Amino acid sequence: MPASTRIYVSGAFAFGGQPAVDDLLAAGYNTVIVWSVHVAPDGTLILNNTQIVSGGVYQEATPMNLPARLAQLHKAGVEIIFSVGAGGVCDFTSIGNLLNGQTGTAGNVVFDNFKALRDAMVAAGGDIDAIDFDNEDNLDASVMINFANTLVGAGYTHVTFCPYTGEQIWYDTMQQLVKSYGPTFVNAIHLQCYSGGSGNQTSVGDWVAGFKGVGGKALMIPGLATNQAVYGWYDCGPTSGVTKVPNVAMYEGADWSNYLYTLNCLTLQMAVWKAPTCATFFFYCRQPMVLKNGRSFNTGDAVYFMGRAVVGLGAAMRRLLSQWTSGESLQSTSRRLSIGSSESIQGVGQQSD
Repeated sequence: MPASTRIYVSGAFAFGGQPAVDDLLAAGYNTVIVWSVHVAPDGTLILNNTQIVSGGVYQEATPMNLPARLAQLHKAGVEIIFSVGAGGVCDFTSIGNLLNGQTGTAGNVVFDNFKALRDAMVAAGGDIDAIDFDNEDNLDASVMINFANTLVGAGYTHVTFCPYTGEQIWYDTMQQLVKSYGPTFVNAIHLQCYSGGSGNQTSVGDWVAGFKGVGGKALMIPGLATNQAVYGWYDCGPTSGVTKVPNVAMYEGADWSNYLYTLNCLTLQMAVWKAPTCATFFFYCRQPMVLKNGRSFNTGDAVYFMGRAVVGLGAAMRRLLSQWTSGESLQSTSRRLSIGSSESIQGVGQQSD
C-alpha cells in the first residue's frame, strides 16, 4: 500500500494566500484536512473564527478565496477533507439538536449549509472528498449516523472518523454506516494518539480490531502531535500561558510574511478571546498607529501573526526594558503571546535588542 501523507491545515492556510497553496503542492501531501469547521447553535458554519456559511449561502466573513485555492490542490490530485469538531466545542451537540433525531433534508439548516459548503468548492473546480468527524462533545452513535445520512443527501461520498475515546460508540456508528453505504464509506480513521487520546499509542491494534469486527475497511492512521501548546488563548479569561507585554508592536522593518489578519475588537480581552488557534502572538492598538512601511491600524485593531515576534518600540521603552531580552522572552511555553500597543509608542520601527 502506498504511503498516505496527511496534514491538518488551519489559519495559516486559510489566510496564507497563494504561497500556502504552493507550499503544500511542493510538499507532496496526499491529503489536506481543513481544520476546523464549527457548527453554531443556529447551524452557521464557522471555519475556526471565520463565518463561511449561513442560511444556505457560502460567504466568507473575512475573504480567504478558499474554494479557488483548495481547487488548485484538488486538481493536482490532493484529497480534500473538511474536519468538523474539536476539543472544547459543542459542534456535534449543535448538529444533534438541529437534526432532532432525523436525517436532514432540504430545508434543514445542517443539510442546507453543508450542501452550500460543498457546492462552493465544486463551483470553483474542486470538491470535498470527505467530512472528518472530530466528535469530542456529543458521543452518540445516532447523532453521527444521522449526520452522515444528511451528508450523503447533500452530495458527500465519504466520511472519516477522528476518535480518541468511546470505542464502542464509534464501532456502533461504523457498523450502521457499513450496512447503509458499504465498508469503505468511512475510508479513514484519524485516531488521536495525543492530548486526551495519548493512551491510544499502545492500543492502536485494539481500535483496528474493533472497526474490522463490525465490517469496516477504513485506513487506520494513528495521529501524533508535535510541539503542542500547553495552554490555549482563552478559558473564561486569558489563560496562564498568555503573556502581555505593554507598549510594543511588530517591528515595521521585519518580515511580515507570518501575518495572518487584522480584526477590530472593542477590548483587549475580546481580542484574546477571538485569537485563532494558529496565532502565536498579536498586538492590540489602543490608538491609531501608522508604520513607516505603509501599514496603518485603527483603535481596537488586533493584528495576529504566526511564528516569532520581532518587536519595535520607542527609545524610552527600550531603556525601560534593558533588563529584558525581548527575542527570547516573546516565546512563552505555550507559544502564545498577547502584545499591547499604546499611545506611548514613539519611533516604532526601531528593532529591540
